[in-house]
Amino acid sequence: MLDKIDKMWSDPGATVDCIVFHDGKNYQACLDMSCEGDLKSGRLMQSYKEAFQTATFGDTDRLNYSFNIYDQGNTLCIVANGGSHGTHVASITAAYFPDDPRNNGVAPGAEIVAIKIGDSRISTMETGSAIVRALTEVVRAGCHLANLSYGEASHWPSQGKVLDAINEAITKHNLIFVSSAGNNGPCLTTLGAPGGTCTNVIGVGAWVSPEMMLAEYSMMERLPANQYTWSSRGPCVDGSMGVAISAPGGAITSVPNWTLHGSQLMNGTSMSAPNACGAIALVLSAMVELKLKWTPYLVRRALMNTASSQRDIEVFAQGAGLVQVVECFEFLKKYSERLDNKMNYVLTTGQRGHGIYLRSQVESDPAKLISVTVDPVWHPTATTDDKIKFAANLSICSSATWLSVPSHLKMMNMSRSFQVKVNSKALLHGVHYAEMKAYDSDCPEFGPVFTLPVTVIKPKEPKKENGYSFDASKTFQPGDVDRSFFQVPAQATWAEFEVQNMSAEFPARFIIHSIQLVQQQAYRDHEFYKFITIPESMTLQHAFPVKGGVCMEMCIARWWASYGDVDLKWNIKFCGVSSTTENMTMHAAEGIRRFEIGSLKREEIAPTITMKHMVQPVRPHEHQITALSARDNLVNEQFIFQMVNAYQFHLTKTTEIQIAFPIISNLLYENEYISQIWLLYNNNKELVGAGDAYPSQYQIKLDKGDYTVRLQVKHPARDSLNKLKDFPISVYHKLASNVILDVYGGHRDALVGGSKLTAGVVTPRNTVAAYIVPLSDEKVPKIGTAGQYLTGTITLPKSDLAKKAEKQQGKRSSFRQDAHTFNYVLTNCVKNPKGGAGASSSTTTVRTSATSIKSSSPVDDVSVSTASLTSKNADKMRDELRDLKISWITNLHNLDVLAELRKTWPDHMPIYMAAIASIESGKMDEKPLKRKKKVGKKEDKSATPAATKEQIKKEEEKKPKTSLPSQNNRWAKLDLLIEICDEVIKRINLVELLASLSKKSDKPEAKKQAETQKSQLVTALCAKGRALADRCIYEKGSNDAQVALLRETYDTVFKITDNKELAVQGFLLRFGTATGNHGVALKAAFRMYEEKNTKENYKNIIKICDDLNWKHASSHFKSKLHIKFPRDYIPF
Repeated sequence: MLDKIDKMWSDPGATVDCIVFHDGKNYQACLDMSCEGDLKSGRLMQSYKEAFQTATFGDTDRLNYSFNIYDQGNTLCIVANGGSHGTHVASITAAYFPDDPRNNGVAPGAEIVAIKIGDSRISTMETGSAIVRALTEVVRAGCHLANLSYGEASHWPSQGKVLDAINEAITKHNLIFVSSAGNNGPCLTTLGAPGGTCTNVIGVGAWVSPEMMLAEYSMMERLPANQYTWSSRGPCVDGSMGVAISAPGGAITSVPNWTLHGSQLMNGTSMSAPNACGAIALVLSAMVELKLKWTPYLVRRALMNTASSQRDIEVFAQGAGLVQVVECFEFLKKYSERLDNKMNYVLTTGQRGHGIYLRSQVESDPAKLISVTVDPVWHPTATTDDKIKFAANLSICSSATWLSVPSHLKMMNMSRSFQVKVNSKALLHGVHYAEMKAYDSDCPEFGPVFTLPVTVIKPKEPKKENGYSFDASKTFQPGDVDRSFFQVPAQATWAEFEVQNMSAEFPARFIIHSIQLVQQQAYRDHEFYKFITIPESMTLQHAFPVKGGVCMEMCIARWWASYGDVDLKWNIKFCGVSSTTENMTMHAAEGIRRFEIGSLKREEIAPTITMKHMVQPVRPHEHQITALSARDNLVNEQFIFQMVNAYQFHLTKTTEIQIAFPIISNLLYENEYISQIWLLYNNNKELVGAGDAYPSQYQIKLDKGDYTVRLQVKHPARDSLNKLKDFPISVYHKLASNVILDVYGGHRDALVGGSKLTAGVVTPRNTVAAYIVPLSDEKVPKIGTAGQYLTGTITLPKSDLAKKAEKQQGKRSSFRQDAHTFNYVLTNCVKNPKGGAGASSSTTTVRTSATSIKSSSPVDDVSVSTASLTSKNADKMRDELRDLKISWITNLHNLDVLAELRKTWPDHMPIYMAAIASIESGKMDEKPLKRKKKVGKKEDKSATPAATKEQIKKEEEKKPKTSLPSQNNRWAKLDLLIEICDEVIKRINLVELLASLSKKSDKPEAKKQAETQKSQLVTALCAKGRALADRCIYEKGSNDAQVALLRETYDTVFKITDNKELAVQGFLLRFGTATGNHGVALKAAFRMYEEKNTKENYKNIIKICDDLNWKHASSHFKSKLHIKFPRDYIPF
């Protein structure tokens, strides 16, 4: 048992009592670390933003915390680190060490307003709710700058409630918003939201200098400055560049004290963004000192027009270049009075585009004329006179001959449109970039007032005569990137990539990266990413899924921190075997399903359909929409609403699950709802899991039992939430073993169960027909019911390499989904009961009834007399009345009818079983006080003896009656319980029963009768044993005869059943306690808790550990009581 306790051991974390009160001026809070009313260890503090107070949980862990108190003291937030990332980011910007300035951040004089947006319940993932709350606080605090070192791939840019809030903070509250561009390079268009997808945000790429390589990374060689290989690249899917500027993307700086590190090296665009933010803070501090005004539009132009473009680094990675503090300040100081500083030039191309991005330009494509619209959008500080006076003579120029633009544009306070021409016919295969820049003719030294980025990609077209294959080779220096673009053949479904290190000197590290962009889908939905080390003179092979007809980028990048040159040779080959439907859904009721298999070229096939999960749709059983407090107000202080739906489901065994709210899953920054988060509770209201917009990130292993999911969605409009109130969640159950659907080569084989289609050959001209047979009931998971569905993959090719391509292989493993999915919708299974009983009995009854009616219809053929019918009806009425009275015993705990029933039907077992169940369900309301015993010590005979049952009864009678006595007092009925149990025991011949159970009988009825008798006997013996054990435990003067009778009962029980059976665990618990066999009792207590995790069963474990004097175990279990059995659901 000690081993079991050790395996169950888990740190519950700090458990504290929280005290909140109003001192007449402010709300104060304190944590009682002792949970015993001793407040000395806790510090009395106000909300952090009021008094800037912090405390620590202890000197050993050094985990600091602070308070936020909301809703008139009804909500207390204890704010602590979820990780070290935020402290590191803030230290890059504004760390201040007056005694050692070498450790200072970029802007050590800046004031930090720290707002936590990473939710610790979901592994510090950001949520829409947290970001909107943070933005509102930023605006309330009057911050000049905000840095967000977070981001996610989004399905579309510049839309969504979170981005709306960011844009409002920038455009209406003069906030300069800096964010990381993303760490998902080196492929193009791998930007994260919001840093690379929101044109008002300053997205920052990650750059590394030679000095950083030596000082931070301890490299042996000084290499040229470069962009980090993993830094995300533009352009954004809307054509905008995405990356505005670059900054150093690595730093050694402070981390929280609880890490015990002091400082740490981290890298990422999470580090480049705060570096740029610190640089901008330096510029703004000088502007404040000189009382110069600025707008986010002016600051962005200044940063980009003064940035230092780095040699040999592509524009998609660095944007305008490396941020320059002095030059930026001088620019702002010189041009701070320009009228158009209060205005943003918003460029639009096509439908919501902010640049031109032509990704699949083939040789035959003609030149394109594209409309461009320029809209002046004014800052709130602009006056009516400013708008009237504004006029600009703009000179427009192009950076490439293949981009034709007008030479002049007259701008005023209105929208202006014109056309540009992109002629890509003469361009070579690959990526091409050009810019249309507009300069103020009256002040060209200002630099571009706006820039239109133009990106054109000309892919190679795989040819049949080359086997849809390409070969290439190159000598790579550290940080080199080679990009190839291919127009994937329409019937291709996977690509095979082979790469060889031609160098015999040393291994080489590379990133192999490929993406395809599908409209309104994030790049990670069609991504292949591998960070590999290729040994010297070795060849590696990989395969990954592709989408036919879509341009694909294949990027091979040498790791930036490498040494020497490496010769690489590689080959990419496109292959394809596909069904008529890419993602297939089959309903069990539709019978045999036919589909056809085609191919790009001759391929061997071996179709297999493997189901891995069962999906259970669950409708909400509760729904509520309420207004939220000022804490959740939008940036403009508009209040919002929350919808809370509650869902319930049951697990019959331990299962790994995943929960999704499909209608808005995988949407965060681009979501039209502010936020979604769900919290998962067991039947004790214990929080056992949580998740948000990305369901694939949260796989949770749960024990069997009942569970409740509470889902919160927020939106400013109640009507929008009402639309979601009835939508179900999907609960994905991971199957214990995969379910395989059979595939046949012909309809006849499928119908009669003939030869399966295990191998074959398919060619482009000759497709292969295949047939899928519905699952037999034996294969359907027992938990499956109608409306639920199985989901998995359909794999068609035979080769092992091709089978590896059946799963997306993006950078983040949690987003790797099956490439070709197959869903199988279930219907109700036909039940085939053994021995003709069960479901088929209803059919038999109907037929018998119908036969009786038919045979008795003619008057001349009456076969049953009226008297006989009356007699049968009377017997039936008596039986039904008897069963009704038995139900009174079970449901109403009415034992008044017991004597009558026993007298009338003395051998009817259900009477006794109902009485046992009724008494056993009662409470020990009037039991004597328990004698306290200590293990290993003799009982003190001189101590006052425990009170008897009669003494307690007399004392209770003297007390005023405040309520009626219990209708179901088990203790008072122990004698009756033992008597009834003996009645059952004597009516079952144990020897005959054991003989029946040991025989192999072909008669189902005899076997069923033996099993029923066994169950009745075990129930009676265990109930009697529990009663005897209770007397030994609680009654004074329990003698050896009682103990002997208890042991005799124990021996009888385990002649007919096993000690692992759930039905005997309650008896074993009492038996072990009564006889001092605490190991037996503890084992039973654990088994009972595993089966039913109630507070009572949990307390039994604690009590037995106390009896054993296992204080370490007892104190551990006690510390988790409030966590496992909270009074209510924790709030969102």
